[in-house]
Amino acid sequence: MTEESCVCRDTDTEGDSVHFTSGTDRKHFLRKPTANEGDAVGGERLCCCQVAEPVLTGPDQSRSVMLSPLRILLPVIGPLSRGCSSYVSRMRFVNRLKQDDAACLAALQRSRVLLFHRLCPLLQRTERGTLRTAAFNSSDVQLIVERLGADRSLLKESVLIGCSEQNQAQFCLDLGELDQAAVEGECDANFFDLRKSFFLLTGAEVPLVTKSQALLRWHQSSGFCSATGEPTQRNQAGSHRVGGSRGIVYYPTMSPVVIVLVSDGKRCLLARQSSFPQGMYSALAGFCDMGESLEETLYREVAEEVGLEVQSVSYSSSQHWPFPHSSFMLACHAFVNPTHTQVDVDHAELEDARWFSLEEITCALQVKSPPRRGDPPVFWLPPKHAIANRLVTEWVETQRHRKSGG
Repeated sequence: MTEESCVCRDTDTEGDSVHFTSGTDRKHFLRKPTANEGDAVGGERLCCCQVAEPVLTGPDQSRSVMLSPLRILLPVIGPLSRGCSSYVSRMRFVNRLKQDDAACLAALQRSRVLLFHRLCPLLQRTERGTLRTAAFNSSDVQLIVERLGADRSLLKESVLIGCSEQNQAQFCLDLGELDQAAVEGECDANFFDLRKSFFLLTGAEVPLVTKSQALLRWHQSSGFCSATGEPTQRNQAGSHRVGGSRGIVYYPTMSPVVIVLVSDGKRCLLARQSSFPQGMYSALAGFCDMGESLEETLYREVAEEVGLEVQSVSYSSSQHWPFPHSSFMLACHAFVNPTHTQVDVDHAELEDARWFSLEEITCALQVKSPPRRGDPPVFWLPPKHAIANRLVTEWVETQRHRKSGG
């Protein structure tokens, strides 16, 4: 692994994380030093990535690609040294609710419920102008449903999305059959289009809201068995549906998408589509074709969209993305020959694509919210809870590390 391709310095991740390298005998471990090592290294975490050889692959060469570093990240549970048993307890609790309809129904009666109206989440504005979810106890939702004249059994249509650190089950429910204004009046909150409100949600709110919408959308579009045409029936948790007389089990799916930040060692390449908000640029992205590996998709997308040939790849992380439908974003860094950086944009796919310097990217990261209508044009990036932002931030950290001689 060259210094340019090493993106394992992650100042936002606490605790131990493990790096695995495929196709080689080397294993990379990023860890905090022991007590005896602490004085010698100044308390910094240790990484052996600096001693690995570079891995260069081209689209016409043999595919002995290694995704390095392959990072196993568990940001939801925090440091592994704190609360691991709590995490295991919560996951087993959720798994039991998926398997036991009676237990799930009992948990629903003591749960918190996120409300939607035709896939639009119910949100409240904060004093800072951001948005937060308006979750209610299931008993309150029951009262709201009854006051609006709906059948009280509607609550049973809730879908399990997880549980809190206090082991309280969390569900989501779409009230699309009820009058939107009436529900908003009862809840003192408003339903928002998720795509338009996404940038105003705080990072902690995003996973629950996007997961909820994705599950609700899947249930709305999976009411019939694709093999027999018969109606499908869901389990109480909503974690799967069973189709008709054949008993075919259907599970929610995500479409794999590669998102890649291309670098020539000193600059990074960003692009925009015509549908993007004014001034926003992001990393390249594309769906995996049937039969493709992650690497093959990455090589193809970069070649198709900007006319560049990738030399090496390193894996960063992954994320669920709700737009336009559920996607599984696989984030990577890609590196091209610094002597072959002429961009040839496919304008059928992109409005623009160009190279940005470290200084330009640093300024863009300082833009904390989308420009308002009428404001002067400004270059900005997706918000912190978007994986494209993570890729850019990692690249900036790597560039600064190199400049400091690290």
